[in-house]
Amino acid sequence: MKRISLILLFVFSNLLLFSQYYWYQGKQIPITEGSKRYVLFIAQENGQSGQFKQIGETPIPSIKWGIQESDSPMPSGVIYSSPSYKVAHDSIDVYITERFYVKLKHSNDDSLLQKFALDNNVEIVQVASVHLWYILSCTEQTKGNSLQIANLFYESGLFAAAQPEFINAYRVTCTNDMYFNEQWNLKNTGQHVPAYSGIDINYCEAHAITTGNSSVIIAVFDQGVELTHEDLNVYSISYNTETASSPSVVLGDHGTACAGIIGAQANNDIGVAGIAPDCPIMSISNSLSFLTNSNKIADGFMFAATHGASVISNSWYSMVCDNLITDAINYALTQGREGKGCVVVFASGNDDSSVNYPANSIDDIIVVGAVSPCAMRKQPFYCDETYMWGSNYGAELDIMAPGEYIPTTDLTGSAGYSGAYPPYNYTMDFNGTSAACPQVAAVAGLILSENPYLTQKEVADIIESTAQKVGGYNYTTHSGRPNGTWNNEMGYGLVDAYAAVQEAQNRLNAIQGPDYVCDTTKYYLKHALTSGSTINWSLSNAESAFFHYSLVGPTNQDTISVRCSYETILVSLTNEQTSIRSYIPTLTATITDGTYTETYRKKFRMPIGETPIFSASSSFIWLAGTPRTFTITNCANVPDSALTWTVKCIRYLTYGNHIGIPFVQTSTYTGRSITYIPPRFSSGTCDVTITAINTTQECITPDSQSYVVHGGLSLIANRESDKLNVMIQEENIDSQQTNEMLSTRSSSYTLELWHNIYGQQKTQVVNTTSEQMNIAGLPQGVYVLLLKENGEVVAQTKVQL
Repeated sequence: MKRISLILLFVFSNLLLFSQYYWYQGKQIPITEGSKRYVLFIAQENGQSGQFKQIGETPIPSIKWGIQESDSPMPSGVIYSSPSYKVAHDSIDVYITERFYVKLKHSNDDSLLQKFALDNNVEIVQVASVHLWYILSCTEQTKGNSLQIANLFYESGLFAAAQPEFINAYRVTCTNDMYFNEQWNLKNTGQHVPAYSGIDINYCEAHAITTGNSSVIIAVFDQGVELTHEDLNVYSISYNTETASSPSVVLGDHGTACAGIIGAQANNDIGVAGIAPDCPIMSISNSLSFLTNSNKIADGFMFAATHGASVISNSWYSMVCDNLITDAINYALTQGREGKGCVVVFASGNDDSSVNYPANSIDDIIVVGAVSPCAMRKQPFYCDETYMWGSNYGAELDIMAPGEYIPTTDLTGSAGYSGAYPPYNYTMDFNGTSAACPQVAAVAGLILSENPYLTQKEVADIIESTAQKVGGYNYTTHSGRPNGTWNNEMGYGLVDAYAAVQEAQNRLNAIQGPDYVCDTTKYYLKHALTSGSTINWSLSNAESAFFHYSLVGPTNQDTISVRCSYETILVSLTNEQTSIRSYIPTLTATITDGTYTETYRKKFRMPIGETPIFSASSSFIWLAGTPRTFTITNCANVPDSALTWTVKCIRYLTYGNHIGIPFVQTSTYTGRSITYIPPRFSSGTCDVTITAINTTQECITPDSQSYVVHGGLSLIANRESDKLNVMIQEENIDSQQTNEMLSTRSSSYTLELWHNIYGQQKTQVVNTTSEQMNIAGLPQGVYVLLLKENGEVVAQTKVQL
């Protein structure tokens, strides 16, 4: 009775909850409410997900979670929402989901937990992996979020512990590199100016998402990089422009210092951490001295652009303008990366005046200035009087990065900036816009590592639009500056690696819809179209290895449907060698508002369990007269009765050096597996093509109408709102007789509902010939309903939900 009274007391108290703390080991841990919120909602096909800054999946495909600003309109279909919180002095928002955890005091208190959960309209989801702990979830009827309800449970005194489920609360230590704590540009803890702690490029947050990609090569065009440095990730190809030969050579201290900011290997217990440590550094060496000339400089850009560089970092300038160099840079910007353009980054210069050449030559160049530890443009006699120089600024300036006291790699031994003094092989105070430029080049590398489809212009847009507005400057809108507010001294602001990487992901995932296409699937843009803009949808690599993709309907609307036709599955053996086409189909949305164009892309994946699988290797020698067996599976193992194989053997009889008219031998097979023996010939070769054709032109193969299989049972299914009404019929007898037949058989019957992409979604025991299945929350698409007797399929039908 005492426990029940306590329960009732705390049920009523939940109306008063506005918790700003959570409980940990009997102590209240204070937290403050943030400016965002976590929302759990039922996904619609109307593009509502564009209201969210971030979106994610749940185990139920039709239910999503999203993050949005707390002052944004609440979307439709909300199941649960809660504000974000900030913990202690951390500036990162953490979120509480709909779930929370409860620990029992005694192992026999599970009935008490059930009672308390029922009274507070929460569900017990599962037993946790740790003894006495349970996972619970708030529902639409719960009065409060999971933080409030967790506190309610603990403060009842009935349970040993209770806490909400936090997300975005866990961080890696960042890196263990020896001098990482000195890299204020990556993580500013007030090393130089304590009042500006936290002003950095948000490296650790970006590092938790990506450390780069080995396919994204960043060229450092400078005095050469020490290729054997212990801490550098160096690309296998390099170039010396002075002699037009490979490899590059070291012609000064500067290049190795620039390279370390980008590509020093991170988390290896030594040295410093690079911003994009998994992006290899391509060294392009030039003396940048009295002896160099225009052709050598131009040659460096041409080499980088034609040998796989994605980004070209340039921490140098020229005192004269040069048409040849400008044309070479323009070639890299327009022709590099197979036409998507190399991202070309230049330092603005250190003269405390206007931007230097070549940085000011072409609008598409990303021009980088330097900020001091005070979060302001570096200038003489301000904040830090140690280095009397100023970062160049003006109309061409795009972005800023830290430019003082930058730890990085140095020439080894007694050479380099450090000379014979520790720390050997490293310098702790690399300075200038030369130090700022590689940081932005590295962020460009991270962006392309997450989204390799972006053009160089789109990479620049991301860097500019995600910049941090620091330093107290007046950032305003300017003609010709479309990526947000801009300032003459700061450009768009301080580069933000984390926000830039997130935006790269968003653009890759901006087209909403499943990764798998089967039958016809609708896609729409996550971001709503602005007034006056137009859209055009297109497909590339539509002929994949196993499926054919096509667009359905108008291509100038904000939604598009994509059809997958399971037409031809092909293994082609030519000259006794196997080749299988392997492409990644990509859906592209191109948006234009008259002056500006953006592209968004979505890659399709072959559905797991649905991709045709051949038992034969993709590369083998097939000798005449040798049997070879091919097997194919598709559509989440749903039964398939409509598969036809066609085998063509084309024999070319040769006469001297001439090829005669081919003789074609064709055979047709059915079923999921065939064994074929190519014929023997006394001379010539046999080109063999084996084709598997699904005659329904869909990924799911059962006929569109119900049909009878062994046992004489058939299924009829009709949807009614959130219910699926199922009738089980025995051929030639009425429903009453069928009921009697089911009840007298010593068999167990079950219904299974299979989605064409996500596999089995529902199962339930059959008791009568009239069953009703709850289909609320299931994703739209094509399903197959199976009736099983003792585990064996005895009837099936296709259902469209």
